[in-house]
Amino acid sequence: QGMCVNIVEEDEHESFRVIKWEDMVKLERSGTVTYVDIAECEDFLGATTKLEESEHKLKETADELTEIQQELNSTVAKLEETQADNEEKDQNLENISSRLNSTLAELEEASSSLNRTWDWNIFLSEQFLNKTFTDEHSQLLHTTWDDIAERLIGIRITEEFLELLEHVDPVDDRPWSMLYSENYFNEIFTRQMADRLTSIWDGIGKKLVGVTMTKEVVDLLNHVTDKSNCGN
Repeated sequence: QGMCVNIVEEDEHESFRVIKWEDMVKLERSGTVTYVDIAECEDFLGATTKLEESEHKLKETADELTEIQQELNSTVAKLEETQADNEEKDQNLENISSRLNSTLAELEEASSSLNRTWDWNIFLSEQFLNKTFTDEHSQLLHTTWDDIAERLIGIRITEEFLELLEHVDPVDDRPWSMLYSENYFNEIFTRQMADRLTSIWDGIGKKLVGVTMTKEVVDLLNHVTDKSNCGN
């Protein structure tokens, strides 16, 4: 120590020092004072300063690496969660696809043997398009016409008439879009139409639950049933 007061190192004589350089430089001085640089001290102090700077940078780097590691762990956790969600979605899509294929097979058979047709284009309406078909939708197709189908007999189904009914109808979500089908639209509503409206989805509506009614699905349903009918 002594003149190299800033150098931190072991000094076996430290406990015996009475006059200390670091104390002397604090005393009041008079006359001409000349500062002398001691090369050995400067070299040692310079090396110590660089070491401290390196240790500080090393600590900053370690902190940055810890932060990056935490971000990486968070990203990995999110990726694993996303992968699990995707696997679940893929499984659901596979199940729905299997059910849809089964339904298509039944539709093709029913179309061929019973000469039945379905108004698939109603699923292109805002009420159904790009939405997953639910039990509630199935019920709408089946039960909402029971109390009104017979009351429509003898009435021409025009756009103005349907717009009026949609406006005054107290039943929420009744699928009036069904009556825009070529089977009913601009036609005088008959008993046969009433029976068809209330029964056409029997045995089929439930099988569509879980299917997202995209335009491609509707086109496929139309293709299957049209193909079967053309073969008769």
